[in-house]
Amino acid sequence: MIRRITSLILFWSGFVLTISSIILFIEPHGRVAFWSNWTLMGLTKGQWDDLHLCIGVLFVVTSLFHMFLNWSPLITYLFNKSKSNKPNLPLYISIFITVFVVVGTILNLPPMKQILNLNNAVKSWQMSKLGNPPFGHAELVPLSKLTSFLGYNLDDAIEVLEKSGIKVNSPNTTLKKLALEYNTTPRQLFEIISSASGKKKGLSALPEIPPPGLGMLSLRALCQQFHVDPHQAITKLKNAGIEATADMKIKDIASVAGIRPRKVYNIIRSE
Repeated sequence: MIRRITSLILFWSGFVLTISSIILFIEPHGRVAFWSNWTLMGLTKGQWDDLHLCIGVLFVVTSLFHMFLNWSPLITYLFNKSKSNKPNLPLYISIFITVFVVVGTILNLPPMKQILNLNNAVKSWQMSKLGNPPFGHAELVPLSKLTSFLGYNLDDAIEVLEKSGIKVNSPNTTLKKLALEYNTTPRQLFEIISSASGKKKGLSALPEIPPPGLGMLSLRALCQQFHVDPHQAITKLKNAGIEATADMKIKDIASVAGIRPRKVYNIIRSE
């Protein structure tokens, strides 16, 4: 009875753990998920993370108990307690595969490298699709501090929001609170604010501190985030002796120019 229950718990928790692992592989970065109110199958990123953690603990505890119940055969597998003098190949193969995956991941060796690259590609695609905040957890910062940090005018931001039907009762409110109240996302509210500022200020609308994940953003995505013309950015880079296209990633532009992504960003927003 106990063995059967243990095996079934291992099966079901392993099944759920597999699903949650796949979700964690494809889910966006936290800053992107919270910025866009990302959900999958009705669950937020935080809920998927919590589920993965708790079901993982259940799986580990049950696995340990399963080992206890099957200690004798496990010892036999480990030490090859049989009359045969043949090498314990299953033990050696299992150790080799485990060590290979661990070391290969640390040293970024194939095929782990390709798996990690795919994971980065998926998250980059999610970021381009869902948007990227100007900085981590920007949705939690009071509107007054957010606009000040980005160099936007607070009164203009409130005015453009209210023209869009979003009433701002206090400059200390956050984009997250407004998004919940008006059934939208922090990203959409920020786009309303930045669109007005971007049209007024051009490339100088880019904040002094670049957004997180700068290197993975294409030049077009960076400009779209702050509603500035990518052709202006291309011209600015060309004047600095850097050839670029709108679809090139910032890190690739930097690599070709032999500089860091932050330097590319500073050139674009310079007066």
